[in-house]
Amino acid sequence: MSIAISANILPSRSLLLMVCAMCGLAGAAGAYAVLSSGLPWWLRLALLPACCLLPLFALLRFLQTRLPARLDISAAGEVVLRMPAKPPFGFPFRPWAAAEQQYSMTVSLGKHSTLWSNFLLLNLRGDDGELHFLPIMWDSVQPATFKALSVAFRWMGVQEVQQKADFL
Repeated sequence: MSIAISANILPSRSLLLMVCAMCGLAGAAGAYAVLSSGLPWWLRLALLPACCLLPLFALLRFLQTRLPARLDISAAGEVVLRMPAKPPFGFPFRPWAAAEQQYSMTVSLGKHSTLWSNFLLLNLRGDDGELHFLPIMWDSVQPATFKALSVAFRWMGVQEVQQKADFL
């Protein structure tokens, strides 16, 4: 059996929904805490916009980092990550063509990666030592591709553990 696979990974809609809910709840909790506190009215009025705007800035930052990616895994277990070089101006609201500038690098699976049945949080270390965190949820790829990615990364983790045990 070969673990070779090539997958286009799209940003997850369910992860976006969860982050939106988290930011909304954080803003509501902050506003409630400020309004129900015993602070003077002018201080409450000054703190209220900050409690509502900080979660909004966090949501906008999350939207800017949602980039599609492509993972190519060879039969030998070499992983190549391809991502867009930079998003275009106004990215979250304007998609770009797949032929625009991209960068690719060979990466290795980090030891702090999380592999669950419906969620893969890949901690990928590039050739240059840079860390790339790639969340892959069940709605980021096709179900068959998700299963193949899960099997491939679990196989790579087992192989790494066996190589360390053989070395000792």
